[in-house]
Amino acid sequence: MKALRALRQEGIQTYAFIGPMLPLDPKPLVAMLDGLIDEVLIDRMNYPNKVKAIYRRAKLEKYLEENYFYLVGTELKERFESKEFLYR
Repeated sequence: MKALRALRQEGIQTYAFIGPMLPLDPKPLVAMLDGLIDEVLIDRMNYPNKVKAIYRRAKLEKYLEENYFYLVGTELKERFESKEFLYR
């Protein structure tokens, strides 16, 4: 956040890449980036089979479900768009 803030103060365009999308609460993440980025890129987890055992041990399997990525990805997109960030 400090680096993004410093870059913005120098007039440099900034972006955030959220990927792979890990278990998260979209609201505080968007609030944390508010005013610090011009653009955001969001990518789902593209290798769920490789991390299934880790998630299973941590009882986080629900975060590998397609529905999680759809719901949280949609919420992130809507929250970023409401802040007028360029979303990709």
